[in-house]
Amino acid sequence: PVPSPSFAPHQYQPRESRTIAGEAGLLVIRVQPADAEILIDGQRWQAPDADRPLEVRVPAGRVRIEIRKPGFAPFSTELSVKPGEVTPLNVSLPARDQPL
Repeated sequence: PVPSPSFAPHQYQPRESRTIAGEAGLLVIRVQPADAEILIDGQRWQAPDADRPLEVRVPAGRVRIEIRKPGFAPFSTELSVKPGEVTPLNVSLPARDQPL
């Protein structure tokens, strides 16, 4: 099955405990700058808009995330996604000429 993005409020804070059916988990990714390229296990995704995070259902287990944009330092990480749980990730890419 192909994961599909959905939308959440501007500041991601669940109002109640959310349950994700099956053996999948939910990645909730907020990135600055908002138009940066997001790759999840090599598959390209784009946030719906600057005010909303990207939400993607993924199979439970290790997930590799890469975020990049020309002129900015790239970011990559691996996360462990648990079945039925929400895994948030907030990333702000520094400009290449900015100190970290």
